Amino acid sequence: MREPEITPEFRGERVAEIRVAAGLSQSALAQALGRSQSWVSNIEQNYRPLNADDASLIAACFGVAVEDLYAPLGDPIRWIGHGAPSDEPAPFAADEITPLVQLLERLARRERDDLIEQFVRQARVRVQDSQLTRRRRR
Repeated sequence: MREPEITPEFRGERVAEIRVAAGLSQSALAQALGRSQSWVSNIEQNYRPLNADDASLIAACFGVAVEDLYAPLGDPIRWIGHGAPSDEPAPFAADEITPLVQLLERLARRERDDLIEQFVRQARVRVQDSQLTRRRRR
C-alpha cells in the first residue's frame, strides 16, 4: 500500500470533517461528485492528491469556500449561503445538496447516473464562471 501524500496545505481529514458536518456519507458525496466511494476515501486518507479542479468541485458540493478544505482540523467551517463570510461563491449551497443526494438514493441507477452527470457539469460551469469573474476583477 502506498504512503499517504500529505502536503502542508492539504489534509484529507479536513474533507472528511466537512463531509460529516454536512451529514453526507462517502457514498453520497461520491455520487454527487460523479466519482467512486473509494476515490473519496483515498482523498480523505491522503492517498490521492487533491487538484484544483477537484477541490473546487468538492467545495461546491459542500457549499464551502475552497480555503476551508485546506484549513486545520477543528477550524470553523464557513458554510456559504448560511451567513458565513467568504469571497469564494459556491455553485451550490449546502442546503441544495442534501435534498439532491436524498433524491438520488431513491432513483434507478440509470436515472441517478444521468442526474449526477448533469449536476457535475453544472457545478463545473458555475466554478469556471466564478473563476472567470475573479480573474476579471484583478
